[in-house]
Amino acid sequence: MQKNCDAFVALPGGFGTMEELLEMVTWQQLGYHTKPIGLLDCEGFFDLFLKFLDHMVAEGFVREEARKIVVHGTTPDELLDKLEVYQPPESVISLANRGAFHSRGSMGP
Repeated sequence: MQKNCDAFVALPGGFGTMEELLEMVTWQQLGYHTKPIGLLDCEGFFDLFLKFLDHMVAEGFVREEARKIVVHGTTPDELLDKLEVYQPPESVISLANRGAFHSRGSMGP
């Protein structure tokens, strides 16, 4: 799937949807791909999930730059516009290779 697409888009769903979504997020964070990952947030379905992602940043478990991996839109057009201009953050492997990755998501002094 990853090799044959231009982007990943998740619609409201259950555990399988979340597993696939987070796998692609993890792969991007590691630098395995740089394709945009989007959520079509129909009627606020992903609101709590997006707040949880922000909470992980606030607690230091996710880098602020990595949080930008997941983009969302409330309409297909809005989401497509965001996916078209997406710029991936530097991968944690790249950061580690140049000595810029630190534990619990912090990015240096």
